[in-house]
Amino acid sequence: MKLIHKSYTGMCADAKSVFPTWQTKHLKQKWLEDAELFKAETTEGEIICTSVAFLTDYHQKQYMMDAITGTCYRDDGSCLTSDHLKILNLRTEPDLDKELMRKKSHKLVGG
Repeated sequence: MKLIHKSYTGMCADAKSVFPTWQTKHLKQKWLEDAELFKAETTEGEIICTSVAFLTDYHQKQYMMDAITGTCYRDDGSCLTSDHLKILNLRTEPDLDKELMRKKSHKLVGG
């Protein structure tokens, strides 16, 4: 389980806690060191996620976090920040770390 920082704007991970698609290979590998990865099917498609708890939570309640977006989900699959987003299926798969390493960041207009 990873301990993460909570975003100031909602019940999700802050930018420092998600997989750093924009960073160097070394920093990406460092993020993966203590991450147990899962593939999840959601109402919006497939994601790669990991088990997390917020650093500020004394009881360290566990959630599943989308490794890329920082969106967090309860044990029943419901999302902490969206009424329509939900994990439908969660499974382990080999080479999810390699799949994350292949993810590229996209610079958006105005971003």
